[in-house]
Amino acid sequence: MTGQFPGARDKDFVKRNMDFLTFQIDVIKPKLIITQGKPASINHSYLSEQFKIEWACGKALSTPSIGLKKKVLIDNQEYTCVALEHTSMRNQNVKRRVYKNESGIFTGRDAEIEMLKESAKI
Repeated sequence: MTGQFPGARDKDFVKRNMDFLTFQIDVIKPKLIITQGKPASINHSYLSEQFKIEWACGKALSTPSIGLKKKVLIDNQEYTCVALEHTSMRNQNVKRRVYKNESGIFTGRDAEIEMLKESAKI
């Protein structure tokens, strides 16, 4: 599925889903979460104060170098999060990605690959 999920207009339904996602993160205790696409990164931004401004409105995919977040904290659970383009829209949108780290400046496909490589070091 791409785009907003069917229940996105029902605020109570969205809240229950976000509560359930928080519960899953608490139980599973992931070290890494990868979001795919703008709606997923936006929804994830609601879970953490760290994300509310930086990842709101799909900025995780459009703003250079913020698609990888380390030491994200939700309910005392710390993990790394990477926002990637959704596979169905990847070819159209990946060319806009930019990621900068100590190894250099990466664009497009290489930016997403570099974020994944860096997140795997954890």
